[in-house]
Amino acid sequence: MPFYTEPTEAECFEAEQELLFDVRFRQMDREIRKMMEEDKLKSAKNTEQQVQPD
Repeated sequence: MPFYTEPTEAECFEAEQELLFDVRFRQMDREIRKMMEEDKLKSAKNTEQQVQPD
């Protein structure tokens, strides 16, 4: 069985930075997906508006 010790301050800092990066990455991913959905909706509306007058 391995012997576990308390993590060093540097290891804690590194783990915290990894978690913060992961959280930021997920937030950015959600924002990008939301923007893409909005663009799809705008494109669909523009297409519908162009088709209606014809």
